[in-house]
Amino acid sequence: MAPIIINPISYSRFNALATYARNPRVKYHSNELEWFETSDGKVLGTILIDTIDNDYVGVIFSRDLNKKYRFIDMTKFDVNRIKTKRSLLNKIRELHPLADEQGVQGDESNETMDFFITLDKKNINPDFMSVKNSPEYSAAKNIIEPLMRWYADIDGNFVEQFQTTGFNQRIWEVLLYCIFTENDCVFDTSFNAPDFNLSYINGFNSIPFSIEATTVNKPVDRNGQPMPMPEVNRENIDEYNNLLVNYFPTRYSGPLLAKLKKKYWEQEHVSGKPFAIAIADCQFKGAGNVSHDALPLYLYGFQQKVNSKGVEERERIGCHIWGTKEVPSGFFEFEGAENISAILFSPSSDIDKFNRMGLKDGFNDSKYKIRRTVKSPNVHTWDLELITKIIPTKKYVETWDEGLVVYHNPNALHPFPINILKNATHYHVVDGRLIMEFDRPPVIEDTSEII
Repeated sequence: MAPIIINPISYSRFNALATYARNPRVKYHSNELEWFETSDGKVLGTILIDTIDNDYVGVIFSRDLNKKYRFIDMTKFDVNRIKTKRSLLNKIRELHPLADEQGVQGDESNETMDFFITLDKKNINPDFMSVKNSPEYSAAKNIIEPLMRWYADIDGNFVEQFQTTGFNQRIWEVLLYCIFTENDCVFDTSFNAPDFNLSYINGFNSIPFSIEATTVNKPVDRNGQPMPMPEVNRENIDEYNNLLVNYFPTRYSGPLLAKLKKKYWEQEHVSGKPFAIAIADCQFKGAGNVSHDALPLYLYGFQQKVNSKGVEERERIGCHIWGTKEVPSGFFEFEGAENISAILFSPSSDIDKFNRMGLKDGFNDSKYKIRRTVKSPNVHTWDLELITKIIPTKKYVETWDEGLVVYHNPNALHPFPINILKNATHYHVVDGRLIMEFDRPPVIEDTSEII
């Protein structure tokens, strides 16, 4: 029998495979230094340094009956990193022949979700079929498959909606799952509403909070028939501004008001904690790139402009009117909205995000590349710049939360803690002005092209 090949892998690939197997509290007394995967994917390993005692240890994972990577063994602690690495690789070789048996934990009581098993051939979503069958989306499919082994279907209809009428909505939920996992949050799946009940682990402390996900969908009339979208001509400033001030806010208002009426904060497990709504624009592909500036107008009820003298002015918006539809502005001032801590949004909320993340970490079966174009402000001049990147390259870096925006409610009874999502762009109202705070340049628009 040929010796098993053990390959060094990136931190992000290891995360895609096994981050859900870690307890976030471990990060506060250790740092991971190197990561490994056997060529057949049966065994993973990582070297950690204990930051309290300053010694090293190797940890080994293999798949359980649900194909989730679980802890199976570890090396002895040692002050010598090279020796620890040698011990880890030897132990991986030793355990590999029995990896299938070693991974069995005895608690595999639930069936693993299979997002891609075809349930309904009549109403199948063409976008789902593209991801399932198209070679150019193999990276997205292959990175989603490890995720689905950990994702809990609290509603009981995830797979059916993922394949039919709710593909984009479910992609948004899976992305949120990845974002909160990446940010050291633990999920409580005891309740079926809101969508996510979590605790942010900060050392040995935890901050509980809840998130409800929703989307802006294609407009339909009272009979459920599709309605035509207005043409978006971004070269015509007056027409585009009219869409931002009137059309798109009327579209955001529907799903947000529906969630406001649910009064999730009255439920015992949500009461007294930060509660936020995460919304994505799924009216058409790339809709969030077009409508992003409309959301804060609706939430805060005012628009900031720079006049001819270069002075910033605040213009109050009373309502948003499009055709026969008229909706009041200032969602955060509505009755009951003080119970909503923040609104989360991202222009990077569709399947292209998963294709990029999968491609950069080697989850693709086919040889293809992606040209990603991001619009982002230059932090020195504040001019918007277009930045083009090719994936995969060795220097390419992207995280699940890249592009995430948090609009904080100035009237919130329970403010959303900014440290839960450190990498997001945070908007606050300070002295009547809307300001943004960020650690890295925000992503204003995000497009991908397979090449």
